[in-house]
Amino acid sequence: MCGSVGVTGNCILFYLTGWAEQSVSSVKASILISIMPLTSVIYVHFFVIDESLTFFRFLGVLIRLLEFATLIGTEFFVGIGLNTLQ
Repeated sequence: MCGSVGVTGNCILFYLTGWAEQSVSSVKASILISIMPLTSVIYVHFFVIDESLTFFRFLGVLIRLLEFATLIGTEFFVGIGLNTLQ
């Protein structure tokens, strides 16, 4: 099970990140890359039996996401929508 988390959490994720970076600015790409560890915490909760998302881990993820929202502001979300993928 841990092998599948490693493959999907790293290999596929970095492949898709590289593909996505071709169509967004470097600022948006760096912010999305910095969020990857947070998504891994949530991902592991659902696929690894021994690792659960405790209250403090959830609180840590929530605080980190609020930090990102504070740093980037609303300007980051301008232009992100369905037309971005075209």
